[in-house]
Amino acid sequence: GALGNAARPEALEAILNAAKHPDRQRRLNAARALRLYANAEARGRLIDLAGDKEASVANHAIGALATPTLAPRDLEQLAMRVEAGRLNLGASHQLVSKISSVGKEGGAAASRILRALLPKVRADQRLAAQIERLLDKPFSVPPSKRT
Repeated sequence: GALGNAARPEALEAILNAAKHPDRQRRLNAARALRLYANAEARGRLIDLAGDKEASVANHAIGALATPTLAPRDLEQLAMRVEAGRLNLGASHQLVSKISSVGKEGGAAASRILRALLPKVRADQRLAAQIERLLDKPFSVPPSKRT
């Protein structure tokens, strides 16, 4: 826990290792700590943790990815994970909430995530309705991705 709170470069390796630990609490602490690191390795490990078998770990990983907001690359990697069925569905509410916060700037990847999630969460009528409302709004390509 405390190792990651300062985002010290020398702590990153230990945190990345903790993210793979069999103990749920260690993976949860790693997800919390990784929110402070902006490098690709830390972001990639958070993407992996979004598919953790424990919903609490997956939720914290998605929350960490969205600190301060989901980046286009994160959305793209999450889209591939959701489409491949490698997202813990217990984190669906968190993911949809974060996509809602990103809004139309989520682009095609946000739309892909929502389209892939919708059939998997149909039993949750409120979540399905929220996804349908979001899909009714056009998603745009973020300005950094326009040519």
